[in-house]
Parts: sequence; structure tokens; C-alpha cells
Amino acid sequence: MTGDRETRRLTQPIPRTSLRSRRCEVGEGLLACGPLRSLTVPSLFTRSRADSPTESAAARGCFTAMQQAPIASLWTARLIHRGQRDWFPALHLAFGLGATPTADTPLPELALFLDTARARGLGIDCVAGTFRDGALVSAALGVSSPGRLAMVLAPWEARGPEAIEELGLSLELVVPALLSRGAQLVEILTPPDAPALGDLLSKLGLRCLTRLVYLRRASSLVGNASLSHAATGADLEWVPFSRKSERLFERTIEATYAQTLDCPELSGVRRMEDVLAGHRAAAEFDPANWFVALRAGTPVGVLLLGGLPAQDALEIVYMGVSQPARGQGVADALLWRAVRSTEERSVKYLALAVDRRNVPARRVYARWGFVETGTRDAWILSASSGDAATPI
Repeated sequence: MTGDRETRRLTQPIPRTSLRSRRCEVGEGLLACGPLRSLTVPSLFTRSRADSPTESAAARGCFTAMQQAPIASLWTARLIHRGQRDWFPALHLAFGLGATPTADTPLPELALFLDTARARGLGIDCVAGTFRDGALVSAALGVSSPGRLAMVLAPWEARGPEAIEELGLSLELVVPALLSRGAQLVEILTPPDAPALGDLLSKLGLRCLTRLVYLRRASSLVGNASLSHAATGADLEWVPFSRKSERLFERTIEATYAQTLDCPELSGVRRMEDVLAGHRAAAEFDPANWFVALRAGTPVGVLLLGGLPAQDALEIVYMGVSQPARGQGVADALLWRAVRSTEERSVKYLALAVDRRNVPARRVYARWGFVETGTRDAWILSASSGDAATPI
């Protein structure tokens, strides 16, 4: 997303009141999570068929028992490892493709995602499933990205208390597992206006930062001729990304964070080298699609484009203007460069996501013919770190 930021001091422990308001047993998965940096979770929690909750010594004190009536079904949740029988069925559920209990190979949509993940160096080994009376009913997939960033995929369209709770059992394993494996920031994007899902994520310690607005512009769109002429940035020098210019990109990106309107409350989780690594993995990376704009030798803006072959599009992974250069046409020049890139590469669309609170940026995008294609609520959980860090 444009103006993507990290979390400042948003680390929160999972509340001591368990999400497991139904009788469940979680052991193997949590034991496999390893040492956690910031989340308080039990290594084992059991609830007997008709009695009040009982906890192992490791879990004692971590959760407060919830009052409930005895029920007949048994819920379990565990991490699922590659090659196990439930691996592909769990991936299909997490990817929103529904239950495929006999699947031993991925459906085409999932196969495309797996190929893309491998090409971008994404980790897809953090999978958890929730089972009811032995049958897989929900799942979550934690995707680890270069740059110590992680995202969780799950059936976010789940509705009803039982479905939400089943999803919660899988998330209780995946989220801490991602942090224990080194993620500094875990991101979850959910459909808007889903209060029950929001309650679940809040109990897991996540915070809803903002609503992201997804925009797209057709390359075939005929723009305003006078605007395009004025925005060519004739006084700008375009520096592409290379090993030699990497530090220039880091300094320029950092300079664009000053008084940003895109998630301004977030900063300080990852080092700048992690930020760049995350941006490289966000879409198909080509250094010729990354630019720093110089005016009279001074960096004034940055544009990072990535390929989305499945959508026949380029994505604005990040775009920013340094504070002293704002209001001087640099944003228009960056967008002109992005539009030219889509034309040069013969793709159909230019896409991006923006914080809905960033009204000035949204006005600029509207002027260039971008139209809204959807919205998502961005939820964030950051790991605590004593290391020096810079915002993303």
C-alpha cells in the first residue's frame, strides 16, 4: 500500500481470557510454537466434556475459564506440517476455496498462489487447522515475507459465533507462531464492517489501524492532456534502483515519512533494509521499475512499482514525496512516471492501496482517473524489539 507504515508500541499480549469459550483441546500446535517474544499463550489448555476447565501446569494462570453449558462436540486445533494429509485441505480453507477433504493436489487458484509465493521468497509453512470431532472445519495460513513481515490468510468471510470461534482457534496458533519465527509485524486484512471478526482479532491483541481503499486505473484511459504535459517532471532526474543507489532509496523513503497522512501513528518496527526487502517481495520485482526523483540533485520523491502478472497490472507498492517538496507537483510527476511505465510494459492496469484518511492523496489519484475497486480493514500486531528501527 502507498504510505505503508510499521507499528509503534502496538505490541499487546493475548488477553488472559481465552477465546476458547467452547470445549477444546490444544496441545501439539502450541508446543511447536517455540519461545514467543510478546504473546502470552499456554502450551496446553484442555476443557473436559462436562466439567469446568482444567489446565496443565504450563497453562495455569494464562487463561480465565469461561462459564458455559456442556456440549457434545470436541474441538481441537493444531499446526499442520507440509506433507501431512490435511495440508492441502487446510490451505484451500485458508485461501477461501472451501473444504476439499480428499484433495492431494491444489486447485488452480491455490497452485498459482503457491508458485507466486515461491518466486517471491515467501514462507508458507505456518498452517493451523481447527477440527470438530476429527473433521477439518477451519484453517489459517501465515505467510512470512522477506523483511520480517507476515500476513495471515484465513476464511475472513466466516459468519456466526461458531464459525468465528473455530477460526479463532486456528489463529491462536498461527499468530504467535509467526512472531516466534521472527516476524516483526503481522498484518491481517479483513472485509469491512465485520464486528464479530473485529472482536476476535482484538482478543488476539491486534489493533485495527485504518481502512485501506484499493484503486485502479486502466492504461487505456485517456488522461487530461494539460495535466499530463505539466506533470512530466521535466526538471526531475530519475534514478533507478541498483546496489549503488540502495542507500539513496533508503534515505529518500525515510524522508517521505515526515508528517505523512498514511498511517501516521505507526513507526519504528523494522530496519530500513527490512523495509526494502519487504517492498521487493510485495510484487514481482524489477529494479527498472523503482525510481528516486531528484530535483537539482536533491531527492524529492520515490516510486516503487511491482508487477502483478495475474492481474495484468503494475502496482504502486510505495510512493512518497519528501516534506519540503510537497505541493510542488512531485506527486503528479511520480504518477506520470507510473502511467508511462504501464504503457511501456503493455499492461492493462495501474493499481494501489491508500489509507482512507489520506484525503490529499486520494484527490490526486482521482484526478489521474483511479477508481475504487474495494476496501479492507488493516489489522496489525507488532513484536517487541530492543533493536533500533526505522518506520516502514
